[in-house]
Amino acid sequence: APAQSPAAGAILTLLERTLAAVPPALLASKGARMGQIVVGVSNANVDTPAVLRPALLCVRRLLLALPPRAPDAAKLWRWLLAFTAHSHPKVRQRGQTACAEVLEEAAAAAEEEDDPAGGAHARRSTLSRAAAAFASERMAAPSLQEVQPVLHVLHFLHTAARHLAAADTATLAASVLALPKLGHPLLSRSAVALLKAAAEGDGDGRALPPPVLAAVIDSLLHTVASAPAAAQSGKAAAAAAALEAPALSAALAAAVSATAAANSTTTTTTT
Repeated sequence: APAQSPAAGAILTLLERTLAAVPPALLASKGARMGQIVVGVSNANVDTPAVLRPALLCVRRLLLALPPRAPDAAKLWRWLLAFTAHSHPKVRQRGQTACAEVLEEAAAAAEEEDDPAGGAHARRSTLSRAAAAFASERMAAPSLQEVQPVLHVLHFLHTAARHLAAADTATLAASVLALPKLGHPLLSRSAVALLKAAAEGDGDGRALPPPVLAAVIDSLLHTVASAPAAAQSGKAAAAAAALEAPALSAALAAAVSATAAANSTTTTTTT
């Protein structure tokens, strides 16, 4: 039976420290079963941060040891991603940090691997794609009364987006583009900041594809043009105020600059 708090928290803390010394091959073979146990204990103590915080660290270690295409790895990753929007601040912070570290370590391992078809590349691709899909789902058409989970996801992406693959960053950019149009000031401010970061380059340090950058520019220009009218009509005065000119200008400049750089690179390559 799953351990109950407070003993569960102490057990999981000890387990996380022990996992650091377990050989990778052993973790890979036993990780799926261990993950099931950790998730079971966590779900039995879902309102206890002292249990959840070490549990997230245990799952982080297991994810990086499991075979990249293992079904259990995908389930564990999805379970861990959910904590990036957890209602408890300390649990949410630990969840966001753990997920960002998983993505960062997976990206670093892929960069060191020479074979594009190798396990490290497969793990990075799988984790990145699932993270982008999770974030896009959470950002899909939120109501103005339920923006807090979306803000949590945006906060997570400010740290994690740079570790995603280029295609997945483009997927996220498309989802973020829709947020300023909802007229919520905090959503607008956070979305514009993230768009600026996306326009400057993806997780590999390269500019996003020109079509994606064009969509970013078009959306930002539309936001600039529509904000004053929205404010005058009284529908989104606060949102218009939140979309400060410097932030929008910086996002536009980054997108235009990245587009120019991408076009220059394409021209050089073709000649």
